[in-house]
Amino acid sequence: MTDSSLKYLMIEDNSGDARLIQEMLLEAGGSPFISERVDRLSRGLERLASGYFDVLLLDLALPDSQGLDTFHKVHAQSPQVPVVILTGLDDTSIAYKAVRGGAQDYLVKSQMNTNLLIRSMYYAVERKRAESNITQLNRIIETVRNVDKLIVMEKKRDDLLQKTCDTLIDTRGYDTVMIGFLHDENTFTTVLGSGSKDQVTSIREHMISGNYPSCIKNALSRNDPFLLVDKYSKYESCISGNDYLDRDTVIIRIRHDDKLFGLLYVSLAIDVAIEYEEIELLMEVAGDIGLALHDMEVTRARKKAQKEQQQANNELKQRVRKQTEKLAAVTEELKRSTAALEQFAYTTSHDLEEPLHMVSNTVQLIEQQYNNDRSDTDILDLVGYTMDGTGHMQSMINYLHDLSQVSSNGKPLEPVNCEDIVVQVCDDLKYEIEKTAAVITNDALPTIKIDASQIINLIRCRVENAIKFSNVKKPHIHISSEQNGAEWIFCVRDNNIGCGDYPGSGIGLALGEKIIQRHGGRIWVEPEPGLGTMLYFTIPVME
Repeated sequence: MTDSSLKYLMIEDNSGDARLIQEMLLEAGGSPFISERVDRLSRGLERLASGYFDVLLLDLALPDSQGLDTFHKVHAQSPQVPVVILTGLDDTSIAYKAVRGGAQDYLVKSQMNTNLLIRSMYYAVERKRAESNITQLNRIIETVRNVDKLIVMEKKRDDLLQKTCDTLIDTRGYDTVMIGFLHDENTFTTVLGSGSKDQVTSIREHMISGNYPSCIKNALSRNDPFLLVDKYSKYESCISGNDYLDRDTVIIRIRHDDKLFGLLYVSLAIDVAIEYEEIELLMEVAGDIGLALHDMEVTRARKKAQKEQQQANNELKQRVRKQTEKLAAVTEELKRSTAALEQFAYTTSHDLEEPLHMVSNTVQLIEQQYNNDRSDTDILDLVGYTMDGTGHMQSMINYLHDLSQVSSNGKPLEPVNCEDIVVQVCDDLKYEIEKTAAVITNDALPTIKIDASQIINLIRCRVENAIKFSNVKKPHIHISSEQNGAEWIFCVRDNNIGCGDYPGSGIGLALGEKIIQRHGGRIWVEPEPGLGTMLYFTIPVME
């Protein structure tokens, strides 16, 4: 047959009318027709079921069927065949009902000619083809829409794959649909399907076992988007098996970007041939499924990361809580130890004062007796050594007493001009300064938030030691300050020659360190051999 030839079946019991129609068609020189005629509806239905025809010429008045019921029986059995009704009745209402019911045309035999008949037959074929294409496109749109709904609604992978198979069976009428999900690019972990039970079972066993036929091997190894196994080819050991050699089969790769997620296997119905639109549909479905599987993997990875992060956060919170509890316990123990130590220092300093006073008083009595009787000159030297020792010990007791009271008896921190602090220290040490001709100088000093009595005590101790243990003729102590970011750095510098290690300076430095710690600062000593000793301490800048 050429592209313009038509194979038609005529169901007509009137031999004269049948011969007239055949002669009309023979008059059409350039349009060959292949004809076949039966005279009963039952025989016509048999031929439609067993053969292929482009168009059907149907008489409504037959020995075994009359009227529109004749057309309805034909259309119900073979809706894909376009029907041109030929009748001797010029009845407009019947013609309208026939066309509305699915007939392509309605010709009255007495009004028919060659051109009208041929044109009607070709138009019927083209209209039917257009209707079929529209129906096909609508079903494709419906299929894609249904699959897209599944992708939006189904969040579980296996449910999505199974319902996709069911949807393709329901909307497209395929014989079998299978989806195999790959663990890697060569191993299937999940195979789901719908359609022919025997074929679904057979295909699943092949894919899960890893005993792949050549069609699956090629679909996995080749980069082609699909593999077509048509019913006319002899594809060696195809997964469809010998029972399904009369069906077209297509295998689509399900992928997104560079990742292969699996295969979509579709076996068409026995009377349906694979077409370009069908492959396009399946490729679009496979692409949508690949995107959905990719999104599921991303979501699953994100949830896993969030879960791991949450778990890590919980573990961190537990560790922090335990460390906080441990730190709180250590802090509480430290507070108790500090309080006990302060109490011990206070009690010790208090208890030492009484025997020290006894020693001092005894030495004074010895001194008085010596003044009355100066026969033993060595006693005066011993008395001097003893008085120096008791004085030094009294200073250490005073330091110890002050040390125990830094935290417990400290006053609130208030803004104080540090130049006033220097004035107060000079007043307190007026006798020592005049006696040694010491010089106390200072730069311009800031106003800071301090406990004035404790800072006075700190600087007084430093200046007093620098004067008392000076190894130069004229002691010189200079007090300066410099702002460094959020803190003031103070320096108390003397001009002693040497390293400046004064007797008792250890307890004095410990007292100073505790005072400065209470103020939130730091304290340290930097001796400069031959130039003097510098005592540094810091105080936060006042807000």
